[in-house]
Amino acid sequence: MKNYSLGTKVSITFAFCLLFLLILFVLFYRYENESNLQKLKERHLRCINYVLLLYQNDTPQEGIENYFNSFEFKKVANETLSSSILQYGNIIVKQNSAFGNFSAIIYDNKHYISIEDGKSTIVFENQEKFLANNLFFIILILTFSLLVWLYISIIKSIEPIREFGKVVRKLAGGDTSVQFVYDGNDEIGELSHEFNKATKTIANLHNSRTLFLRTIMHELKTPIGKGRIIAEMVEEEISRNRLIKVFKRLEVLINEFTRMEQVITKNYILERSNHNLKDIFDQAVIILMFEPEQVEKRIQFDLGNKPFLINADLGLMALAFKNLMDNAIKYGKDNVVKVVLKRNVLSFYNKGEPLEKPIEEYRQAFASSTKRDKIGGGLGLGLYIVDNILKLHDLKLDYEYKNGQHCFLIALVRA
Repeated sequence: MKNYSLGTKVSITFAFCLLFLLILFVLFYRYENESNLQKLKERHLRCINYVLLLYQNDTPQEGIENYFNSFEFKKVANETLSSSILQYGNIIVKQNSAFGNFSAIIYDNKHYISIEDGKSTIVFENQEKFLANNLFFIILILTFSLLVWLYISIIKSIEPIREFGKVVRKLAGGDTSVQFVYDGNDEIGELSHEFNKATKTIANLHNSRTLFLRTIMHELKTPIGKGRIIAEMVEEEISRNRLIKVFKRLEVLINEFTRMEQVITKNYILERSNHNLKDIFDQAVIILMFEPEQVEKRIQFDLGNKPFLINADLGLMALAFKNLMDNAIKYGKDNVVKVVLKRNVLSFYNKGEPLEKPIEEYRQAFASSTKRDKIGGGLGLGLYIVDNILKLHDLKLDYEYKNGQHCFLIALVRA
């Protein structure tokens, strides 16, 4: 029952309890009926035997009727009813004698005794009520009522959990302003109170981090802009061009940081359109800030001769490809990455030792290995950012290690 909801499990449990209670009731009811019927047979048999003694002593009919009356038997005066009882009743005890035939009969859930003496037939109705154990039936009804009350109470108690699940999903989607309103004083009420405190803390941390990052990026843009103006004033052409190029790259980095912050905080709005795969890699190479000779030395492209169009956000996809190439170059044995497109699958190859940890750990934020730390590696955000960017595009990053090579694969969808 692992995949069933809590409400379903509670309902099934109470259904079994009620079913068991119903079965118990039916069994006891049958037992009581059989027990009462046996007692009735014995009582009627004693009455019949005693009436036989009265007949043997030549007791008049009035005396016999008085005897029955004293034992809560009343003569049936309606002849039509008497005929129906004799014709359609269920005989449970019958005894024949020289004085006549005596029968105990059940008809229409009532108990009768008939006496046939050859001259006439007299029918007596038993006025005594044969009831089952009243205490048991009271306990049964109370237990049934208690189970129903408990079921309704528990179902009402877990209803807020469904609402809580909706609120948590909104929080997971990035809405830190959500609040879970619950007025009860039970455990769910305590959970509601602590959850609301936690969401306020998360919202404050989120706003503080966003403000901090945006302030840093804003403050960086000011000296970069001033530096760009000063660089334009340098008279020597080669130095001027180099400085301008440096400041342009810094501007590219600031824009990259902005995209990264938006992707990580789930606040980025995709601007998808059809792009040639080669154009995206051209943009990725620009972000890498490699010199032309470095690109030829460090990156080997095999993207085919025909244009391959994909529907993607140019800036984001270029950032993802840049991170994959950058990681492959940094941590490869020969600092070379090979990018291959084959049958709609884009692969990034680099030579290296097997990973120290499962690949899933490197998909997390701030994941890094011991070797990377020793050589002054990065923050461990590369694969985390790539993974999030691909998810925004409904793509998946796969990994395999063969013949001493790491290979990251992306199954692209042609536009």
